[in-house]
Amino acid sequence: ASQGPVVGVLQYDYYWTKFVFSNLRYPVKSANLIIGGKDHPMKLVGGYWGAWTGPINGDTSFKITEENGYTVRFNHCFGGWDKRQTGDACYADGHRSKSLLRGSVAPNSSNVNFVELNATPSNVSEPRAVFLP
Repeated sequence: ASQGPVVGVLQYDYYWTKFVFSNLRYPVKSANLIIGGKDHPMKLVGGYWGAWTGPINGDTSFKITEENGYTVRFNHCFGGWDKRQTGDACYADGHRSKSLLRGSVAPNSSNVNFVELNATPSNVSEPRAVFLP
């Protein structure tokens, strides 16, 4: 989709928050939640990613690594950690939206550089041609 990668809040409470990452080319291998400069490694639980944060506030960002070794960053999400709500979305440009669970499309952001992609050479393989008989 045109809005690029997105992270959505599935559910939250004071300590534990559930997220889903979507609109990526490859599955998420690892994810980190950064709040006020403090890194919180996320855990894959079933079909969602979760983070246990405790009582903390601050600017909220994510750094994920896809299975192919590329990284994607989401900066300045939700207007801060204390403002996140179920259904909120953060696009790679930091846009906050309540529309994620209502099926709306994000505003046109075609002039925004959505992702910062960095290859990790040991994890990236060249495409190969497959010839079928």
